[in-house]
Amino acid sequence: MLKILPTIGWREWIHIKGIRSKPIKAKIDTGAKTSALHAQNIEIEKIGKRTIVHFDVFASHTSDRHKRVSADMVEERWVKDTGGRRSLRPVILTQIKLGRFVWDIEVTLTSRNDMKHEFLLGRDAIKGRFLVNVARSFLLGKLEK
Repeated sequence: MLKILPTIGWREWIHIKGIRSKPIKAKIDTGAKTSALHAQNIEIEKIGKRTIVHFDVFASHTSDRHKRVSADMVEERWVKDTGGRRSLRPVILTQIKLGRFVWDIEVTLTSRNDMKHEFLLGRDAIKGRFLVNVARSFLLGKLEK
């Protein structure tokens, strides 16, 4: 049976549970395997069998203030950026909400200082869930002011 998938634009507002209280503008990138969040001052701490990663994120999309966040680290993973350079990044598991859809995804933490969007939603997170209309933005809703 043919499954009808909802369509999203190349940019969408996403809520990231426990990391940001307000939505974040995400670039949908089918060329990127994993999702990536702009994070600064990343520190990894081993506590018994758990590995915790501490990092700073922007407090909101209109703020230059940072918020300190801690999360369980799933693993460290080698990731190639758009320039072909490889870096070892911490990976966390977090829940996101896109429109009315909520699910868990893996997110790598990295500095995205030179990038326009502080969150990149990669193809592993959207595979089998959505179609992407690259000519449109915010198909699941605009941010309310």
